[in-house]
Amino acid sequence: MKVAFFLNNSWVVDSIFNLYPHISFPDTGVPIDFLEQNNLYKVVEHINHDSLYKNIRNLSVPQLIDGLVYTVELVDKSQEEITQAKWKKIRYMRDSLLKDSDIYIFSDRWENYDQNTKNIWSNYRQQLRDLPTSFTNPDEVIWPIKPV
Repeated sequence: MKVAFFLNNSWVVDSIFNLYPHISFPDTGVPIDFLEQNNLYKVVEHINHDSLYKNIRNLSVPQLIDGLVYTVELVDKSQEEITQAKWKKIRYMRDSLLKDSDIYIFSDRWENYDQNTKNIWSNYRQQLRDLPTSFTNPDEVIWPIKPV
């Protein structure tokens, strides 16, 4: 666990175990009263966030906010970054669906299909391949329905 304290007009961030190597702390963490008695603050090095819309960025100077010292902050992604991330997610899903459908076109199955079934699977897979170029907005993508 990292903690911080203010010394000579700046924050010092270090592991509690480096600062107090001879003290054993419970598995539940460092007690709040110990932190308060030693003018220590818990350090926040990660903030849960939706990576589609936010980036996490290291702060050059830690900040005390609501009794916690933050070494990171969340920054909104630009609309272009969000759109690129959505397209990347769509391509990943499309590739996964194509891979999952490979089993249906192996020669041992394919040879036993009638022409209608072959056309249905061919069309489905082609729609998946064409998906990124068939739409201009990732929020408007309509996924083809997998044949049964």
